[in-house]
Amino acid sequence: MTDSVYLRLAGPLQSWAKPAVSGNYINTQMIPTESALQGLVAGALGYPRGRWPKWISSIDFAVREDHRPQIVDDFHTI
Repeated sequence: MTDSVYLRLAGPLQSWAKPAVSGNYINTQMIPTESALQGLVAGALGYPRGRWPKWISSIDFAVREDHRPQIVDDFHTI
């Protein structure tokens, strides 16, 4: 069995919301949060949001930053 997996997250616009999300203005972190990566893995395996197996919470993540991110404003409406 593989001990590690490399995921390259290289989209032009990515947002990794900080834990406190409220109102219409959402701040982003420079790197993905652990819960975001857990959700990404769970979604890739086909589990519904918030209903993944407990072993996903025990995964250890290491993030490597190749390029310094540039924060931009992105406007959304509902």
